[in-house]
Amino acid sequence: MVQFVKEVYEGLRTFMIGMKVTGFHLKDNLRPNPKGVTTVPYDGTADEARKVQVAERFRGNLVLDAEHCGGCRNCMRVCPIDCFWVEVERTAAGKMRVSRFDVDILRCMYCGLCVMNCPTKCLRFSPDWGGSVAAPKPGADEQEKCLLHRFGKGFLSEAEKLEIERQRRSGDEARKKAAAEAAAKKAAEAKAAPPAPGGSPPDAKPTP
Repeated sequence: MVQFVKEVYEGLRTFMIGMKVTGFHLKDNLRPNPKGVTTVPYDGTADEARKVQVAERFRGNLVLDAEHCGGCRNCMRVCPIDCFWVEVERTAAGKMRVSRFDVDILRCMYCGLCVMNCPTKCLRFSPDWGGSVAAPKPGADEQEKCLLHRFGKGFLSEAEKLEIERQRRSGDEARKKAAAEAAAKKAAEAKAAPPAPGGSPPDAKPTP
């Protein structure tokens, strides 16, 4: 009986969470579109897609600001259909660098969960809706141009990785040296400080 009640409670709880998300989007969808519905013939070219005027809340292709992406992979975790591939590397300053950030536009269903859960708001929907608007890597075939959008900054070379490791170690050594110097200075100041009134000198031994 207890298990049954728990299952009913869990079902109601998840149902209310789903209704909350639905209500959030329903509020936006009830707003009138001042521009009206836009329907145009589309020949698959980027130029034709850019001519179309879309609403401000239109969900077009996803766009990433790679400079502000922290590589948390929230978008990968919340995506219900796994259309993201994200790989990161650490810089000399200890920050995450997005080396690979691929989005399979063919699989994306434009639910917006990735955009809603991006902590830095660097992932957003653009007004571009044509598949050919993507910027593919050089040498990609025609099918990949339409399916895969790449926003990563590229993987670091071995020489760059060695330089980052050298800078990291130099920084660690400098911090340790600064900490040792600060501790020595503090100890010297404490030793040179005069004794408090009515107290014993710092080196005096307590009377038995």
